[in-house]
Amino acid sequence: MSAPRYIAVFGEEHFPSGDSDALQSQGLNPLSLGAGVHLWTSDHAIRIGEFGVIIGHLFTRSLPSVRVGGLTSEQAERIHKTSGASLMQDFWGGYVAVVRCEDGRILIIRDPSGAVPVFWKTDGKRLFVVSELGDVQLVSAIRSCIDPERLAAFLWAPHLIGAQTCLTGVRELLGGQKLMWRSGNCGVSEIWSPWEHVELAPASRRADHIVVLRETILDCIRAWGDCFSSIVLGLSGGLDSSIVAAGLRQSSACFRCLTMIGPGADGDERHYAGIVTGTYGLNVAHEHYRLEDIDPARGFLTHLPWPTGTLFAQGIAATHQRLAQEKPIDAIFTGNGGDMIFCSMHSVTPLVDLLRARAKPSALWRTAIDIADITGADVFTIFRKAIARAFKPNLHALPGGDKSFLNPELLARALDNAEPHPWLRPPAGILPGRTAHVAMIKRSQIGHEFYPRADGPVSVAPLLSQPIMELCLRIPSWEWTRGGIDRSAVRRAFHGALPAATLQRRSKGGPGGFMQQIYQKKSEQIRDILIDGGLQRLGIFDGKLLPTDLIATPGTASPVPARLMMLAAADSWVQAWPSR
Repeated sequence: MSAPRYIAVFGEEHFPSGDSDALQSQGLNPLSLGAGVHLWTSDHAIRIGEFGVIIGHLFTRSLPSVRVGGLTSEQAERIHKTSGASLMQDFWGGYVAVVRCEDGRILIIRDPSGAVPVFWKTDGKRLFVVSELGDVQLVSAIRSCIDPERLAAFLWAPHLIGAQTCLTGVRELLGGQKLMWRSGNCGVSEIWSPWEHVELAPASRRADHIVVLRETILDCIRAWGDCFSSIVLGLSGGLDSSIVAAGLRQSSACFRCLTMIGPGADGDERHYAGIVTGTYGLNVAHEHYRLEDIDPARGFLTHLPWPTGTLFAQGIAATHQRLAQEKPIDAIFTGNGGDMIFCSMHSVTPLVDLLRARAKPSALWRTAIDIADITGADVFTIFRKAIARAFKPNLHALPGGDKSFLNPELLARALDNAEPHPWLRPPAGILPGRTAHVAMIKRSQIGHEFYPRADGPVSVAPLLSQPIMELCLRIPSWEWTRGGIDRSAVRRAFHGALPAATLQRRSKGGPGGFMQQIYQKKSEQIRDILIDGGLQRLGIFDGKLLPTDLIATPGTASPVPARLMMLAAADSWVQAWPSR
């Protein structure tokens, strides 16, 4: 099953037949929405009466959630009358909606999770909206090239950038936004905001969210699982992927787990993954990362308008392809975003929130002890830092980016012109822990598109579902550290539903050992790519800053290898675009 795809062109009375034929040859079928609207979609369309269409997966706001295959006339009329706002209130899912209003406006609406991409460009007379830049190239009028300033800003801090992409004139419609088009004029506004779900003065009903959290999470995962017949779940045995495994067990899908194995103790998580698969009786494949799957010069995820691909992810993609030869894969499920959604916070921020909220001394002391247990710092240092932060005027300052190896002059211009993400501008009265949580959720929505939507399995991160986001946003920061363990609220919610060893696990594995292995074996190739590559030609990479000795001592904590591998992957993305 392919992922939801679409191309829409507004303001064009007669669309070139050659472009239309090319779109249909790529599996996109025309759908009529009236004069001046040309829309092609995959087989994921739900009509909104005569007013528009929803493309993607849609579920009811109920427990249990039910997948929506068609709307009643009352539901369609309500969507039309509310200019799409009722979509966010009555439903959830992964979708983009196109709604034609009576006054001639066209609205394009993206769900808050951002599960279905929305990229757009206008030439003043026409508006082009697409799900994927690979499909954009089928329409000759909207081909774009790389914007060096936007790319530099992205390489500085991907998580802080808003609607600007790294391609000239191409913008992203962010999750929860709507794009209005009428007679050559367009504008973007928010139809959903995380700040609407954050309580300024959190209530004291500590147990309420625990009761609802587990059933909401499991319901969302189950609903997504029911949409596919053959799923591969990336399972590390960590909290987040284990929760997804628990939810998929309640679905009708046939799923198997994949545990990737890298060098070193941190790279081998078979023990923790085995606790989950053994408890639930799940099928699992243990696959080693392979160096031969990695080529720093090969473009990866080049269908996206930013360089989000990483070198080690090439190894995961190659493993998926080998598994697909054994049995076709409809969807790849992950626990991606769980750390952010479940507010994994290792700082004094929860104590700062309580100080600002004028909490009782007993609550302050208990939270300080919790933070000490999580971070290893002593309580008095924690109090000192929290008090210093609590009364600073700029409580909501966000961390900066990584300027290493970037041309400082170009980066300065880029940051002057960069547009921050609207979620990073908190309303008055918001506690800093809320700001940090929303920033984490924003960060979680980057880089989940693993394959071109036309021919790869669907990438699904069910923990980013709208009902889960909204519920987690209501939980104050100190509840996430309660008991001296991170993501405490969700651990308590799944008490008795996950193995005790999974809930108590504090260690975190990952591909770090494999990334170090890549660097040790391919550092000279990485150097060659960067010295004479696309980033250098665009004036983004500052080769003078490249160290003469690229070989890092194994076991050292230098950030240079990871940074250079990230830049090499970005360079390969750059190289892929001129040929289109």
